[in-house]
Amino acid sequence: MAPAYIQNTPPLFDRWTENILIIGWMMYIILAPLYFFKSGIPQIADYIILVVAAMAIILFFIKQVIIFNRVFAALALMVLLFFSINVTNFIFYRDFGFLFASVYYVFNSCVFMVTVILFKSNTLKMMSMARIAIFISLVLEVVWLQTMPSNSIYRDTGSFNNPNQLGYWALLCGCYILVLNYGRKMKWYDVLGFILSAYLASEALSRAVIVSYGLIFIAFLCGKYVSVIVKIAMALIVAFYALFQITLYENPAFLIENFESIERIVSRLESIQTEEGVLEERGYQRIINYSQYLFFGAGEGYYTRFKEFGGNPIELHSGLGTILFSYGIMGFILFCTFVGTIFQRAPFIFWVMLAAIMAYGVTHQHVRFTGFWVFMGLVYAMTRYVIPHQASAFFRPRQPHHPLSLTTTNADRSI
Repeated sequence: MAPAYIQNTPPLFDRWTENILIIGWMMYIILAPLYFFKSGIPQIADYIILVVAAMAIILFFIKQVIIFNRVFAALALMVLLFFSINVTNFIFYRDFGFLFASVYYVFNSCVFMVTVILFKSNTLKMMSMARIAIFISLVLEVVWLQTMPSNSIYRDTGSFNNPNQLGYWALLCGCYILVLNYGRKMKWYDVLGFILSAYLASEALSRAVIVSYGLIFIAFLCGKYVSVIVKIAMALIVAFYALFQITLYENPAFLIENFESIERIVSRLESIQTEEGVLEERGYQRIINYSQYLFFGAGEGYYTRFKEFGGNPIELHSGLGTILFSYGIMGFILFCTFVGTIFQRAPFIFWVMLAAIMAYGVTHQHVRFTGFWVFMGLVYAMTRYVIPHQASAFFRPRQPHHPLSLTTTNADRSI
């Protein structure tokens, strides 16, 4: 029986079409960690969600159900501006990187829209199926991590190409679970999934991921997801695991066996102790040295332009920094408007998760990662279709019902 706070809206698709789209979306979530090709090009899961998104959007417009509000207006203007800036730079520099960047933003916006569309079509089923798909994906990733060799000597990569991708994906999965379980008690597989996501985040050994995951773990402890006993138990598990890791790394045999890899990591940590080191490593100095691009945007490509001041001819390793430098002040404002409008009525715990993700993006490319747009879609669906009806169900007075009455009210039929 569906909870009373779930809005019963007319179905957008027929039953078979809806099931196909939901299964396709679930397959994307499950297979998203599998990187069989090099980074920067579509993976198997990307092709699946592309087909699902195309089907859903086409059927959505055939049904003549149009969503036009500030969120979608900001999204459309943002993608159009990004596309225009990249195409203009491509005309001058003939670097196909500009076009690839444009395609990714169009693709990710479609993933956001299909997530919203499916939740609008059948909110209750999507909430259940999404949580199951996330749990399956996390279990499969842990199995992969334990059975397959890693691409890195010291940091685990799992089925990804590098440890940062594993850590960021684990962070996003933890956020997915907390968002989808807002206002309700977690099932056992939600709790286990959250634990597995924390474990995978720790195995990636990313400073940014560990700090960011610490924020959402605090949000989990402060929320009403599980009982106090379970929270205490999980806190103890985390504490004992941290102590185990510290003990393991202080083992002399371990240090001798992995001396070279540890020496490289120590050198890496020493090289970024100063503010200048962080700026130079992540490319932030480019924003200062080429500040003229803040007006119209530099686009994402042809990075050899930025060698004049001794900078690295690579992309800027910052999500928000890339938005600001590549698409100018106007592009940055549109992006902030898009995100801010989604979170405008979101509960405080959602803002904590957003802060954790943005904190990771200070030193890493996180906006282009499709999982970020799935997170945006889930937050939009919860704040638009679920949370308002939770509140209305809580404050709605109960209808009097005579025990001998054989008639039912509209409210009874909706439950």
